[in-house]
Amino acid sequence: MYRSHAVIVPTRLAVIVLTALLAFTPLAAMAAPVAQFGSLGNRESTGTPLLLGEYANATLANGESISYEIVIPESGTYLITAVDDAAAEDFDLVVTDETGNELFNDIFVTSDLTLETGTVTLTFTAVADNVLTFVVVGQIGGMSSDENQPGKLVPGSVYIDDNVSGTLYATLSIPPSTFPRQVLIALQADEEDIFYAYADGENVYASTTTDTNNILHFWTHGGDFNIQVEPYERRSMLTLIVFLTGEPPALTLDEPVEGAIPADATEVVYQLELDANYENLELAVDSDEALGVTLLDNYYDYDVYYSSYGEAELAIDALYPGVYYVLVQTTEAAADDIPFSLSIAGEAGRPTTQLEDATPFDDEFADAEASINYSFEVANPGALVTVRLTGDDGDNDFDLSVGLRPGSGNWSSYSYGPDESVTFLAPIAGSYYITVLSNGNTGPFTIEATEGDPATTLETNAVFYDIVEGRSRNVYLLPIEEAGQLLTVFLVGPEGTDLDLTVNGYNSSGDSILNLSGYSSGSAEVVGYLLPEAGLYEVAVSASYSDEGGYFFIQAQVVDPLYFGSQWAIDAVASSEYGTEGYSAMQATGRSDTPTAGDYATAWAPAQSDGGIETLELTYEVPVKPSALAIVESYNPGAITLIEAYNATDDEWVAIYEGEAAATEELYRVFIPDLTPVDFATNQIRLTLDTETVPGYNEIDAVQLFGRP
Repeated sequence: MYRSHAVIVPTRLAVIVLTALLAFTPLAAMAAPVAQFGSLGNRESTGTPLLLGEYANATLANGESISYEIVIPESGTYLITAVDDAAAEDFDLVVTDETGNELFNDIFVTSDLTLETGTVTLTFTAVADNVLTFVVVGQIGGMSSDENQPGKLVPGSVYIDDNVSGTLYATLSIPPSTFPRQVLIALQADEEDIFYAYADGENVYASTTTDTNNILHFWTHGGDFNIQVEPYERRSMLTLIVFLTGEPPALTLDEPVEGAIPADATEVVYQLELDANYENLELAVDSDEALGVTLLDNYYDYDVYYSSYGEAELAIDALYPGVYYVLVQTTEAAADDIPFSLSIAGEAGRPTTQLEDATPFDDEFADAEASINYSFEVANPGALVTVRLTGDDGDNDFDLSVGLRPGSGNWSSYSYGPDESVTFLAPIAGSYYITVLSNGNTGPFTIEATEGDPATTLETNAVFYDIVEGRSRNVYLLPIEEAGQLLTVFLVGPEGTDLDLTVNGYNSSGDSILNLSGYSSGSAEVVGYLLPEAGLYEVAVSASYSDEGGYFFIQAQVVDPLYFGSQWAIDAVASSEYGTEGYSAMQATGRSDTPTAGDYATAWAPAQSDGGIETLELTYEVPVKPSALAIVESYNPGAITLIEAYNATDDEWVAIYEGEAAATEELYRVFIPDLTPVDFATNQIRLTLDTETVPGYNEIDAVQLFGRP
């Protein structure tokens, strides 16, 4: 039957997008589509959700249909673009809105449609066997020349500017996903124009110049990223389009995959889902180029990581059930695609055994059995947990690891012999996972996991002493309630003894957020870090490499960086002063030296006791952003109504505290007001006092300034 279709005349947008699509076709990264920005509300889904800018890829036989749903964030012109126009003619396309109204019904060709805010459904029907590949983009979002007010970009954004004379800025928001996806920002310039572009954000930094590669790309699990595009010449033409890959293609054991690393890329990502424990896994990549292979459970911040480090084969002794990602990698991007064949094989092992608390469990390695997996439950966060492995044959060498996730090894023991022991602080309640490795040995052993009492809590900023036995490890609990604290831990033990210090941090989800260690040859250790999150921190003192332990001192200092540095004023002037030496403004400089409440000449006092409004200006050596002031009001406190910080750049005083004057019951106080944050550093502070409201001389002995430079 003859199939006629409407003629679609490409708009400028259509031409630009088609040109960008021809510049790259990352087929190796395409897969089934995933969840879309936004929500379908109460409407029942009639298709697979798809993001704007996300490649969709499906193989259909003649007569088969497939539907996709896309949330349209704002009304405007959108382009439904076929990657292969010839293949597209083997599909019919119907586009409907939320109410079922048909917006398009014809042979699928690259088409621009005016769409309203809401959800649209795209239904494709094959009239011949073929592969459908398409993407939907629109002129939404934008860029800005103001670095302080960047534009907003999302997947599917198309930005066009005919006259770029300066740097453009935008924040690109990628929705979170459990799997890694690749962001591909296509940059098209005029033939003689060149742009430099970069993206940065959490775990991401990528850059390119359009004369070498017009695709800026990076992998992510989602987040906000700073995008910056800078022309080499004034009045340059630019088109920017944000594309996105979907869920990585799935791997199947014992089924080789033919793939390719796209030109100008360094890796492709596949997904591997295991429904059972596996051992003796072997991953192999075959290519004319030198390629490596890596397996991990999360593209960033992974718990499980195995790499061939550039070699063609990777062997993994044991792996828990779960979802993993396999990366095929090259050290340098090539000008052309790099084809390869990837295979993965392994043996299904026995299921995970649940251990009971403090109950020994007897087990045995059979011939060629690489590992055995166990799990156990912890009821109380902060408890000390001990896992012991005891073998019957002293010639065997078993190893032991324990983790918060299947397959992860947060804690481990790899000493020689059949006996292993791990003691650690459990950061959360829940399931923990144990892996015992045979290292090629066979024979019986006993495994036991015991949840003990809560670990001893270290009191911050206090010296604590204890004793550690040789070849053992002491564990302590350090709760951290606020992020951004500066932690320093000191350890001092006996001379001639080798003690080591480690600090491990975990957030409320049990994720590892910090690992610090000191492994000097002696017993004097120090580690420090700016703590990224609140949570439970494990501090351990180990004599693992020493036959003798001994007493030791340990101190954990936790300091807020905002209050770490403090200064006393080095100069001062006042609106009036009672004396030129005693009671002068200079008496408010330096440390407090007024011994007790009362009228002392070691503090500043205005010329009159109830003279009305008075000011005291103080100068400090180092400019800082004020985070706190400690004002020593040594006589008749309560008159301060205003505190200002001097902004030298704008030549103005900025209020950081305002209050009412009122007499207090105290004759002497250290006043620490809540300050309004400012974005500039200052070394001048001005106090305003209403001396008439608070009877008597209102005297100030010293003013301590806290802040970061």
